Amino acid sequence: MSDDISKSKIPYEENSSLYSVSLIFEQNIETLWLYMRDLSNMINIMEFFENLKFINGNNTWNEGNIFSFNWIGLTYLEAKCIYIKSSCYKKIIIWKVKCDIGINFYKTLCLYKITQNNKTLVKSIISPTEDKNDLIDFISSRNFYLNVDINILKNQSKFLNNMKKDIISFESCIINVNYLKVWELVIDLKKLSEIAPVIGSKIEFSGEKLKVGTFLKYYFDAIDKNVFFKITGVEMPKNKNNWIYKLEAIGSNVKNLPIYVENKVTIIDENKTQLSILHKFPYNTDQKFIEFFNINKEEIMKKYIKYLEGSKENLQKQ
Repeated sequence: MSDDISKSKIPYEENSSLYSVSLIFEQNIETLWLYMRDLSNMINIMEFFENLKFINGNNTWNEGNIFSFNWIGLTYLEAKCIYIKSSCYKKIIIWKVKCDIGINFYKTLCLYKITQNNKTLVKSIISPTEDKNDLIDFISSRNFYLNVDINILKNQSKFLNNMKKDIISFESCIINVNYLKVWELVIDLKKLSEIAPVIGSKIEFSGEKLKVGTFLKYYFDAIDKNVFFKITGVEMPKNKNNWIYKLEAIGSNVKNLPIYVENKVTIIDENKTQLSILHKFPYNTDQKFIEFFNINKEEIMKKYIKYLEGSKENLQKQ
């Protein structure tokens, strides 16, 4: 599949959409964005979609990634992510979709933060990829597809509202050193554990620390067990300010164990960096443990600041 879209002129901004539908979701924009950009979530809850396959890349939201799925009884669809943009108040993603029944279109999702109540307005827009297709009378079927899109949004909202929510523990700090120094520490889990043993000790890797799919084992003192994680994401984009290191738990039935860890390094300037650490726990994690964990996490961040800024001072004295 090829596309000739210009990022300075994206389809949803043109007055040529075939239709659009919208719905207000209860979830905040950041939480909802992670769910909505991943079309596997939509495919999994809609009974007439099936058989998601990745052709290029391994997700539905990185520009250039191509994937396919079946609309049972209607068509095979192949889609390419061609545009994505995210800010605090507005998030946009566009896929170019080709069907084997001769219909090609852009599907655009726009998420808008509702500041009064922290909810999110989601708009789904379908736009043509060409001015006119004499072989397909899409207008006569417009109401059918419009109702399908409305039902997709309603089903997604219902699913999210009924889903038991994981518990998020988040902490961030500003460190007065270059981002590369912070990143080097973030990916050195053994050094992190030396600075703050409470996060774990005796770390062992099955492969490279920057390779997605690498497994690691460590001893988690808080639950007195050996636990296992897998590296699921290493994002080091050249033209963006955020670098991210992601881990997911293996055997997540262990009580009081974070099931997901995300370390984010944000470049502020040459000598100032933001470090953010997010832990996700299952919804049934003991609340007292979460409170204990958060208190320790604040102290851990202070130790990381002291270590990194102290290292900088030592270098300057040399």
